[in-house]
Amino acid sequence: MNDMIIPYLNQTLNTEDKMKFLEHIRECKECREELAMMMKVKKALESQKKELPKAVKQQAFDKINAQKDMKTVITDLFTNEIPTPKTSIKVVSYLLTTIKNTINLSLENI
Repeated sequence: MNDMIIPYLNQTLNTEDKMKFLEHIRECKECREELAMMMKVKKALESQKKELPKAVKQQAFDKINAQKDMKTVITDLFTNEIPTPKTSIKVVSYLLTTIKNTINLSLENI
């Protein structure tokens, strides 16, 4: 029954399994102790969980979207015989930004 402790804590047991588990816990001291310990561990982990600030989340999503856009731009660049000026500017801008960020990271590690 101790294989049901984590699903119980995560509330993923169906009603029938939950009832069986609770019945077993009433009678089994060993499983009750293990459940109590796991509840403490879960509580400790949850108390350490921190929410990312919205600005950080937005920055991450912006970077992901920029990379997706850049993949499209680079694909277009190599599939079209003559790239448009707009596409060329996007590629150069992306490359310069990547180089700048790489240099900044390198300088931070000095």
